[in-house]
Amino acid sequence: MMYKKITIILILIVAAVLIGWDLVVATNETPGDTISAIIYETAKSFLAIPLAFGAIMGHFFCPIQTERTWKEIWIPMITIEISCLIWDLFRQLELSNIWITLAFVVGIVMGHYLWPNRGKEGA
Repeated sequence: MMYKKITIILILIVAAVLIGWDLVVATNETPGDTISAIIYETAKSFLAIPLAFGAIMGHFFCPIQTERTWKEIWIPMITIEISCLIWDLFRQLELSNIWITLAFVVGIVMGHYLWPNRGKEGA
């Protein structure tokens, strides 16, 4: 039970620091230096970023009640993520919003099925 309290406190601290920093940079005169602006601009160059964020969201918010081995979960996820990273390295074009959105949605599905959150039983 102690680890649960520590985890909650760490999540709150990280969230507070990120929100605080985002407010600081949002109030200055330099455009494009907020956390969301930097992540979005980077995602236009690297498809792996929205895919990874989608996988995290699928893991957090789409629990399922099945048991899987680490090979069933991590090998497909790592393969897909490495494929996106390799594609990002050799691609010269900036991604449009539709590709960013598609990668995010694929990441959600990936996170749900390949990295299931088992709810109260543990992730």
